[in-house]
Amino acid sequence: MAHVVTTIRKYKDRDYRTHLLRRRHREGGTVKNETPGNLSHLPETVMELIRRALQGETFVPVAQAFQLIASRAQGHVHAVAARVIAPQTKLATTSWWQTTTLADNFGVADAREHDCYVAMDWLVSRQDRIQRKLAARHLQDGGLVLYDLTSSYFEGLC
Repeated sequence: MAHVVTTIRKYKDRDYRTHLLRRRHREGGTVKNETPGNLSHLPETVMELIRRALQGETFVPVAQAFQLIASRAQGHVHAVAARVIAPQTKLATTSWWQTTTLADNFGVADAREHDCYVAMDWLVSRQDRIQRKLAARHLQDGGLVLYDLTSSYFEGLC
């Protein structure tokens, strides 16, 4: 039976570890030990895996242990940057939400185009107050300001 033996010796306030692969077997009526290898050069994390494997634990590659059935981008920055990253119509935005975790995170997974317009109406009624608070908190000389013009309409003759 194989196992790992670790010895620690101190020298001048420093610990030195030695990891030896040992095998124990019987010859006649006596137990014999042999050392097939010195594993001291291996990192501690690898040593721990070897110990666990020698105790019977089985390891498998992640790809075998788990099956990927879907992957969506985490919606962290999307809430703020959606209009910059993927400027689209309100309808296209609601479709785009389904490819991220954004809609689930904010509880709007069932939102449709009409819901976006209702939310915009709610915001426009509070726009002046919101803008004043945001400006007082975040604007400074030389600062960058981004505008969402996706709901604006322009006409021209030339």
